[in-house]
Amino acid sequence: MKLWYTYFLKILPASALVLISPLALAASAASEKISWLTYMYIGIAISLVVATILSMRNKNAEGWPVKLLFGGVYFWAVAFIQLMIFAAITHFNK
Repeated sequence: MKLWYTYFLKILPASALVLISPLALAASAASEKISWLTYMYIGIAISLVVATILSMRNKNAEGWPVKLLFGGVYFWAVAFIQLMIFAAITHFNK
């Protein structure tokens, strides 16, 4: 029997990425002016959530210092992936 929070941990990040994805943000940027700070805060929030979930679910990481290190690596990886997607979309929208 699975615990209830395992379903929550799967549904919450997936719905957040669908609702506030770089694709949706870039598409909305073409139609209206949105501050770059808004994009930055949303990107940081998505990166933090994804990095926390990935580092906590990593079975190879034993102990909090290793999980914290993996969390930092995952955070920057997700942040740069979002940045590349956003840059490509805004480049091709011009």
